[in-house]
Amino acid sequence: MDARTRIERAKAYGNASNAHDVGRIADLLGAEAVYQSTGVGTHLGADAILEMSRNFFADNPDVQWEGSNYRAISGEGVEFDFTISVQGERHKGVERVFFDARGLIYRVEVER
Repeated sequence: MDARTRIERAKAYGNASNAHDVGRIADLLGAEAVYQSTGVGTHLGADAILEMSRNFFADNPDVQWEGSNYRAISGEGVEFDFTISVQGERHKGVERVFFDARGLIYRVEVER
């Protein structure tokens, strides 16, 4: 998958997250995906990631992300800067999203 396509898919993941659309997030995840975050911990497999997402959106109905400076990185990944607005506070961080040969997310790394 070329860099432009990876960046567009990473943006689609961000848009689905901002819409709190777990169904769209599910369509982007590989079954064995891994999600690692300094904020919400490590979640192994799509089912665990989706459950974490449902709970996170329920607990934080106002959460929104702003992504910027998207760039392709090695390992079929995309790295971007973000600002998260949650519970009246804003935090900055960096996120990396990695894609397999089918274009599905196999790993997400979030640092804030």
